[in-house]
Amino acid sequence: MEFDGFWATYAGYDPFQIIEKYADRCISLHMKDMRMDKGKRISTELAIGTLPLADYIKRGKEVGVKWFVVEQEEFTQDPLDSVADNAKEMKRLLAEVSGYIHLFDIYLIAIIFQSSRSRYYRVWHNGNGDQLI
Repeated sequence: MEFDGFWATYAGYDPFQIIEKYADRCISLHMKDMRMDKGKRISTELAIGTLPLADYIKRGKEVGVKWFVVEQEEFTQDPLDSVADNAKEMKRLLAEVSGYIHLFDIYLIAIIFQSSRSRYYRVWHNGNGDQLI
């Protein structure tokens, strides 16, 4: 199961209770932050919102989660800049929780479709904001 703390919170549930209840089935966590905009709860870049992302990672690691997947639908800047910022924040969060990053590096893929501009991006970024493809 891939658990999404954003939607659990949005629906009024305690994300930590759900992670605990399904600990044996939870293999990945959606890392999505939430902020208010004109009275609506929307997704935003990591660290701009109010969700306890470091606590999600800590609890996820305790129950054996292997993947932390960043997802974002709303952007405060160019979506490709958001990808780079999210990669940097994930590195920071993993270092904060673990004391180190034990993978080769953090790589994110951004698949962004903007119908109003008819643009489609498929870009790899590393945590330094370098465009790889």
